[in-house]
Formats: sequence, structure tokens, C-alpha cells
Amino acid sequence: MAIIKTPGRIPNKWTDAGYVNDPMGTSPFPYPTGMPEGLWMQTRFAPTFALTPGVPNVVARASWSCPIFDLRPNFRGLLNTGSSGQRNAAAATPIWINRGAAGKLWVQIQGLNTFGNTRAGLRVNAQESANIMDASDMQPVTDEEDITTEFIGTQNSVIVSYLPTGAGYPLRYWSVRIQFDYLIDLSALGYAWWTPGNAPRPQWVISAAFY
Repeated sequence: MAIIKTPGRIPNKWTDAGYVNDPMGTSPFPYPTGMPEGLWMQTRFAPTFALTPGVPNVVARASWSCPIFDLRPNFRGLLNTGSSGQRNAAAATPIWINRGAAGKLWVQIQGLNTFGNTRAGLRVNAQESANIMDASDMQPVTDEEDITTEFIGTQNSVIVSYLPTGAGYPLRYWSVRIQFDYLIDLSALGYAWWTPGNAPRPQWVISAAFY
């Protein structure tokens, strides 16, 4: 008999029994069992800036946003009141942390020193959006927060973090947007990362994770 070596464990047949388990037929369901670790990670990427001729006092802009997180996926579709019903929950990214507690979004920007002066004239704002029941109706729940001071210094990398609304016991749907604005046109100064007539290309790298 031939012995076949595998690099890991062969998984059992897929089943959603732990998700739909409801032996008493209750509503809401019992808390799901056997769900995955509460983790989301994003592949690293370089933000793309665009010139903004119609935006007052802003020369170029790039934005980053995380997906809409479902921080209470154990509720299934019970709290979806929008016209699309349970599909609203399916459109969000579930974070399976027990009862939503103690998760945080981490965003790291690297390569700030790849070229000199990529922070000159830079303004960075962040804003949170949320909805307690409906992922299709996300609303801003904080004012735009100026986080430019996080980028002041000589470090090559910056990390910013966000605790979802609820201070450790979060609401259901939540997301964050970070906006990078250059307020000064530096293209005429001979920098390799910003040539005249083009948007800046500072070659930063953004990565993000929720855990």
C-alpha cells in the first residue's frame, strides 16, 4: 500500500452546522460554534494620488478605506432592516471575535522616507462610518479627524489604530476612511516622485489588519 505524505491536515467535509445550530428553535439563535479566528488582513498596496483641480486648497488626493466590518456576525440577519434584507449582512466582512469585544483596526504606512520631503504640504484626515443595523446605510459617525501630526518626524513608517465605536463592545457595522491631501504643489522642485503635470507618486506602501 502506497503512503501519501501531505503537507498538512486534510480537512473534513465542509459544514455550516456550527453556524446554523439552533436545537431549541429560538430567535435569536444561540451563539455560533467552531467559527474562524477574528482576523482580517489586507494585501499591501501603494496608494494612487490624483490631481484635484476642482477641490479648493487641495492639489492632489488619495484615499484608503477598509471594508464594512460586521462586528457582530453572530446576529446573522436579525438586525438587517434595509430593503435587501439579509444580503446586507453578506456584503460586510465578518469579524468573529466573541461578542465583538476588544478588536482593533491597525493601518501601517511605510516608505515615508523612500524619497525626501514626501510629507511636505501633506494633510491626513480620518473618519469613521457606522450603522447599528443596516450595512447598506453607512453614515459618518465622527467628524473628520486631522491625524497629520502622526506623520511628523523622521520615521519611515507610521501606524494608526482605531477602536470601533462602542469602546470594546462595538455596534454591528463599522468602517474607517483615511484621506491623504497634498496642499502644496511641489512638482516644480525637481523631486523624482512628483513631476510637473502629473500627480505625486511617493511610493508609500499601506497595509492593514483588524484583530
